[in-house]
Amino acid sequence: MAPASPRLAAPKRPTPRFSPDKTSVIYVLGGPGAGKGTQCANLVRDYGFTHLSAGDLLRAEQDREGSEFGNMIKEYIKEGTIVPMEVTVQLLENAIMDKNEGEGRFLVDGMLFQSQTSLGSHLIEIQVSPAKWTKRSASRRQFVPPNSSFSSTVQRML
Repeated sequence: MAPASPRLAAPKRPTPRFSPDKTSVIYVLGGPGAGKGTQCANLVRDYGFTHLSAGDLLRAEQDREGSEFGNMIKEYIKEGTIVPMEVTVQLLENAIMDKNEGEGRFLVDGMLFQSQTSLGSHLIEIQVSPAKWTKRSASRRQFVPPNSSFSSTVQRML
């Protein structure tokens, strides 16, 4: 079982980390296999957005030498449970700052949206019929390692 969610305090900042005039963050929501990655790739190609995958950031952090949260992230991913939002938000903030000092338009997929995240408030929700979602997810199962969070999520949802 994944460890109890640590209580991480949000950093105290007198001003927002990103200027709403210079930074736009849009969350792309949808279940596994809904087409989030495909649609993000289209928006990057056609409109110059920067695509950030919360899952990719978490996987990179778990393997980063000296990571404060690497072992915790590994446990959550192994169990197929959600990494504490504070950790994911911090990784996203870091990634946004790494790209053009935080200025630009960003698409974030693979993260549960909660309005209190201060990173943005725009949403794109991709809805797929249960029949189509089941077909897409079942076809992906053969390419996913059996202990991955994707595989666990698909099995729970089917």
